Amino acid sequence: MEINPNDVSQKENHLLLDSIVCPRPIFFVSTLNKQNIVNLAPYSMSTIASTSPAMVCFSVALRPNGEEKDTLANIRETGEFVVNTVTAEILDDVLIAAGDYNPGISELEYVNLSTLPSVTIAPPRVKESPVHLECKLHQIVELGAHSLIIGRIQLYHIADEVYSGDDVDTAKLNIIGRMRKSSFVRTSDVFSNENLWKLYHGS
Repeated sequence: MEINPNDVSQKENHLLLDSIVCPRPIFFVSTLNKQNIVNLAPYSMSTIASTSPAMVCFSVALRPNGEEKDTLANIRETGEFVVNTVTAEILDDVLIAAGDYNPGISELEYVNLSTLPSVTIAPPRVKESPVHLECKLHQIVELGAHSLIIGRIQLYHIADEVYSGDDVDTAKLNIIGRMRKSSFVRTSDVFSNENLWKLYHGS
C-alpha cells in the first residue's frame, strides 16, 4: 500500500500517523491565563527538542471551530508552562482533563488532582505527577492546523523514589504512553540491549 499524504484528508493523515508513530509520551501541560486560572491538558504529539540547551516540544491543534486551545493561548500570553509526566495512577484524571471545556474553565474543578507551586515560573505543577519540567517558551512554530511549542527547561522536579542518581528509573515511574486512538501502553515492560548500546556509544 502506498499513500500520498497530499491526496488524503487531515483526518486520514491523523489516523495514519497516530497508529504509526507510537508509543508517544504524554505531556500533561499546566498553564495559567492572565486571570490566574489554571488550565490542564494532555498532549501526545510531544518529545525532546534539544539537550543543549535542555528543551522539549509538543504540538497543539486548533479547536474544531478554528479557535486556539487554552494551552496555546495561555503560553502566547505568559510564555510559561509545566510539563507533568503521566503515570498509570493519574491517567483517568488526565483523560477527564482532555475534555472540551469552555475557555477560562479550570479542569481542576473536574479532576481529583491538586497543585504545587513552581519555583521559577507562575504556572503550578500537578502534585500527583512524580516528575515536572518547569519551562519558558522558546518558540512557537506555526504548522497549518497545529502550533509546535518549544520550551526551554528551567528546572526539573523529580521524586526521590524514581531518581537513580543520574537519570530517572522509568520502570519505577510506570509512565503511560499513547498508542492509536483510545489505546495506551505502560512503560513498565522494559528490556535492554547492552551490546547494541555499547556499539552506538563507543563504550
